[in-house]
Amino acid sequence: RNLSALQMRVQITLILILAGSTVGFVLLDSVLFSDQANVNMQLIDASDLFRGLTVSAAFWLRSEMMAAHAGDAADYLANQGKNDRGMSKMRTDHADNFKYLQGGPVEQFYFTERLVSTPSVSGWHHEEIDYWSFGNDFSRR
Repeated sequence: RNLSALQMRVQITLILILAGSTVGFVLLDSVLFSDQANVNMQLIDASDLFRGLTVSAAFWLRSEMMAAHAGDAADYLANQGKNDRGMSKMRTDHADNFKYLQGGPVEQFYFTERLVSTPSVSGWHHEEIDYWSFGNDFSRR
């Protein structure tokens, strides 16, 4: 009898803990995290296209160089046009991503300067540059 009463109390306690946790999670999720989730979705949506354009730009540039090497002017101009349109879209997306900055780690990532080394005719060129400037520079070239 004592064992079955103890088992019943344990089961009731677990059910109450589960019910309380569920209610707490639903309240926290709907009240506290809904705004942050929307902001995160906007950032993911904006940066996803930006990343895709970055990879595409590298392939378009490669195709331009291969067409130039092969002497195929039509293919070169077609890839150059794709790259120009892509870079224009990339500049717009980069500016949109900047507008959605909410502070914290994402904003810090945009403005923390890092050492970037690029090759030049006279050797390596080193400069401190932040992500915002680097994105603008990449899409401009």
